[in-house]
Amino acid sequence: MLWIILVIAAGLLTGWLIITYGYRHSILLVLVLLAAAATGLVWHIRFGQQPGTGLLGPDDVHLNNLEMTRQYRTSYRMTARLVNTSAEYTLRSLNVTITASDCKNAGADCIVVGEDDRTVTEEIPPGQARDVVEQYVFPRFVLQGKLKWSYRISEVKATHQ
Repeated sequence: MLWIILVIAAGLLTGWLIITYGYRHSILLVLVLLAAAATGLVWHIRFGQQPGTGLLGPDDVHLNNLEMTRQYRTSYRMTARLVNTSAEYTLRSLNVTITASDCKNAGADCIVVGEDDRTVTEEIPPGQARDVVEQYVFPRFVLQGKLKWSYRISEVKATHQ
């Protein structure tokens, strides 16, 4: 609908320019306006799609081979393979919360000792995966058992392919 209005407006503007300024100047101005419109259209197609929440859910995205490596004191490096299982939507970003738990008795008795979240921005087309690396910072803790890592995905943003 918007394009129809723009075409009518361009036609009226062209007619007014020809009457007011003559044919040569009008054609040059119309060519400049068409170039600007084409540039705007290309920009809109390439960058204009804003990621939307609700297109993909946390169940459509998986973190495989999650590894947490201690970097310095309370800083840990998370490496994982981020998989977009959707057949229709391109993943743009998501929030990943990593939880550190101190577990006793073979993992049956765990208590959370730290939690941090990061927004991972990665463009992943439908059915594809990318390796991601993020830094997480946790409060200082002294383990009394075994360290166990878990993650939660939220705020998934995506666009149509």
